[in-house]
Amino acid sequence: ITYGDWSSDVCSSDLLGLHTTRWSHWLPWMTPQQPSMSLLAAHNEQVTQVPPGAQVLSGSAFSRVGAFALGRHIVTTQYHPEMSPRFMQALLRHLDPLAARGEVIDAATLNAARANLAGIDPVQERPLDDARVLAQWMVQFLEQPA
Repeated sequence: ITYGDWSSDVCSSDLLGLHTTRWSHWLPWMTPQQPSMSLLAAHNEQVTQVPPGAQVLSGSAFSRVGAFALGRHIVTTQYHPEMSPRFMQALLRHLDPLAARGEVIDAATLNAARANLAGIDPVQERPLDDARVLAQWMVQFLEQPA
């Protein structure tokens, strides 16, 4: 994947469902601080190498680069704070026929995503609490002084 004048290595690996990322670095806009977050994700690729000068902010055993920042103008995340559990359940249902045909995703990945969503109200229309904190951080990032 190319971003401007640098390329990022990616690996094909499904990050789908609810995953926990651990925050290892804090920037001034990241308040309130929260050491880990359980967030919804839907990706079949992930960043494995950040551009020169970038700082990895979070990660997990599954996704080493969960989020990174580059200066005061770029921040990225593998997670989707805008997604609700209801949206994720609809996405998994949408992917069922694709998995059955062996396209895009496999049934084992879908089953794992459903399993890691166990215990969450599947019709909840609001994002998860941790996602609201991440969304707040994003707003604070955008509103920081230049």
